[in-house]
Amino acid sequence: IITPYNVNNLEFYLLLVGNKGKIWVDNISFSKTAFIDTLNFTVDFNTVVDTFNSALIGTNSSPITPTSTIDLTDKFQEIGITGVRTHDIYGSCDIHLIFPDFSADPLNPNSYNFEATDSVIQSIINSGSKPLFRLGETYDGTPNIFDPPTDFDKWATICLQIIKHYNAGWDNGFYYNINEWEIWNEPDLPNYWTETPQQFYEMYKKTALKIKAYNSNLKVGAAGFANIENSRFIDIFLDSISNNSTPIDFVSYHYYNFGNPYYFALEQQKMQALLADYNLSNLEIYLTEWNHYENNSETTLTDYGRDDALSAALTASAFYYLQNSTLKSAYRYRTDEYLFGLFRSNGNYSYSGLAFKVIGNLKMNNRLLQTIGNDTLGTICIAGKSDSEDKFDIIVANPNKPSNSYCIDIQNLTGTYNYKISRIDSNNEFVVVDSGIVSPSYNTIISHVSPPYVDYINLNKISGTNTLNLTEDVILYPNPTNGTLHIKTEIDYKKIEITIFTISGKKLLTINNQTDIDISSLSSGAFLVKIILDGKIETSKIIKIK
Repeated sequence: IITPYNVNNLEFYLLLVGNKGKIWVDNISFSKTAFIDTLNFTVDFNTVVDTFNSALIGTNSSPITPTSTIDLTDKFQEIGITGVRTHDIYGSCDIHLIFPDFSADPLNPNSYNFEATDSVIQSIINSGSKPLFRLGETYDGTPNIFDPPTDFDKWATICLQIIKHYNAGWDNGFYYNINEWEIWNEPDLPNYWTETPQQFYEMYKKTALKIKAYNSNLKVGAAGFANIENSRFIDIFLDSISNNSTPIDFVSYHYYNFGNPYYFALEQQKMQALLADYNLSNLEIYLTEWNHYENNSETTLTDYGRDDALSAALTASAFYYLQNSTLKSAYRYRTDEYLFGLFRSNGNYSYSGLAFKVIGNLKMNNRLLQTIGNDTLGTICIAGKSDSEDKFDIIVANPNKPSNSYCIDIQNLTGTYNYKISRIDSNNEFVVVDSGIVSPSYNTIISHVSPPYVDYINLNKISGTNTLNLTEDVILYPNPTNGTLHIKTEIDYKKIEITIFTISGKKLLTINNQTDIDISSLSSGAFLVKIILDGKIETSKIIKIK
């Protein structure tokens, strides 16, 4: 449970919904999380445990919408958004707007209005993203749009003609080869489906059969379920699918949680277990809406946990847990400022958008490394390296664990790397706050920061140089020292450059072409020394004593 730091009282409520069933109360106790001076993480550079699932970097709503003049295409590309679900794009992709008169002929091109939808789909394609087309409706107050269609066969034909418009050029259409089609949205909520789950299944079945008869390679799924705990709806649907061998490629659900982002992983496990109960474990699972902040009409965008550093930390942590699940893809709700978007109304990144930007970097360095020190309360460290091993990234996120620093020990490092730390916290919106060097002889990164925060550590191998061997090529002594360091070599190097850093990477001194180095002005403690001799480089740790 996360609260602002100035909270003195916590009230806990238990709510029973409905008039049937049983209720019980467990013995619940609360204790404040103990302060930890330093969070310790270990990254094993030599052990690749997974490949980053870039299909998790999806969102709802498009880079260009009918109601805004802001074009977010460049930011979609900067993040590397891989998928866009066509839901809640201000009506542009809704069936009743594409096909406004249900009594019209579904095979007549004049019955359709594709103009707004075409512009939205074009913007998604132009951004390099892949559309997940939601065949259904947006909640906008239009009367009766969530009533079951009066003719399921006709509704299925309308859906098929939409597919043909975007994949087969029908009605002056396109050849986009949109492969994923999600039928409906949140049918387990009365605002989105007014009749029984069995009726919804019948509509889904007719639509799926018609689509698969047209092209069996298209992926069809349902249905953005709002609450997989609602057994009175989803269980009936899954049971009907299983018993009738109805075609389905994926099941999609939604999950919103403010608190512990680890619950996103737990909810996915529940979905996996539910499919197993109905012998449907072969189906892919899509999380087509997720966010860590639930809507409250009394809150604003700047309230605690919405557009702030906590939002960024929860977002990055959720990504870590989703990455370690069996989800096929995920779509954040949503792109624009509405409730809790990735971008503000002026088109600038929100805090959660900055977290997306950080995570998107793992698409390039997608060989995920073994990390130790993560917990199930939101404090995570995730690392990935490139195929060539000349670049790798480390992301540290801490929403709430009380501490004032972290330490990363990088094991089995095979070269010398420059690094810089870009920070997202209450004072920084993705700003470089520190830099330094790591090498096989000194492989530790220490940084001082208090939660909530996300730190992105970008490391690049120092190329064009050979690595010095501090026991064979050069001797650095005495260590510890009380004020003077000496460099002894067997080779007459022409160019000598010595740089002294703090342990966290802050540059203190640079000395050129000297083998006796005066560090008496430094305070007592540990420091890093980078030695460059005619282009050969090494980094070592020294101790300054009084």
